[in-house]
Amino acid sequence: MYDTGYLMIGIAKKRFALPVNAAPRIERIKTSSIEVFMDFESIIFNDEIVPLVHLEKMFELGELDASENVHILIFDVNKMRVAILADEIFNVVNNLPYLDESAYLGESVLGQTIINDQETVVLDVVDLIKRLQESKYRDFRQYLEKTQSEKYKERMTYKE
Repeated sequence: MYDTGYLMIGIAKKRFALPVNAAPRIERIKTSSIEVFMDFESIIFNDEIVPLVHLEKMFELGELDASENVHILIFDVNKMRVAILADEIFNVVNNLPYLDESAYLGESVLGQTIINDQETVVLDVVDLIKRLQESKYRDFRQYLEKTQSEKYKERMTYKE
């Protein structure tokens, strides 16, 4: 049943599994490239402002282990790019041995399993990002839509 493939990531010494098809791009960036704007952390990626999501803060896991570099997983959800920070990228597993849907309940949590002798939380990352967009990032999203629209107009004017 749970055989779509899952990307295993580490965040603040905890393991998470995300459906492979949900993460179109993985990058390693310097933490110094993270900017704070309007109380939101973001990066500039391919000439776009991409807000950052800290799962370690959402799930109260402590701090990221990263020092100079961190991994980001970039998602496109509802015509907006969002990046999740991770300390480590482990591997992809083809299927989950089982999924305990009662062990840990939370928004956007599909369940919990054990992979390579490690407790692993399985996330519905698309649902998670949609929830964030609907609440926390509403004002920021409006700002991004406006600036991206202006950039598009500038590109089209430049090409003509």
